[in-house]
Amino acid sequence: MFRGSNHKKCADTFKGDLYHKDVYMPKQLINLATEMFIKFRNNTEFKCDHVDNNKDCDKCHSYSVELIKESLAKVDIKDINIFEIGTWYSPNDEPNTDIIKFGVRFPYNQEEDVIIFYNSDGTVRTAWLNYKVDNHKTLDRTKYVKRPIKRK
Repeated sequence: MFRGSNHKKCADTFKGDLYHKDVYMPKQLINLATEMFIKFRNNTEFKCDHVDNNKDCDKCHSYSVELIKESLAKVDIKDINIFEIGTWYSPNDEPNTDIIKFGVRFPYNQEEDVIIFYNSDGTVRTAWLNYKVDNHKTLDRTKYVKRPIKRK
């Protein structure tokens, strides 16, 4: 099984706007990311500079390619949860809808969910299994865009 990821490092170095469902995420971004997931799910590629495409790589990913592909084939769209979206930086209160990356979570078994981060071209950045009971006590809310204040 695969566990853990390089996601924290990615979040620390991301230079655009980062949205999380537990902080603030505009509905239009969720809809766009869901459309992207539907488009990508049957043609998922695993991007890696160390080995041939669609092979496991311990240097940059902690997933099993076959496990992820099998899980993607079985998942019902109603069971997916878009939980993080990264866009290009937006200098105003309106979110930029040019998605760079997004994270999706869906059931794997009774104890675990599959987590996948996609690039905007459909390649997988990273993927892992996460326990369903993980309640994100370590979520650093300062890294994410807050709900904009509506001015009168």
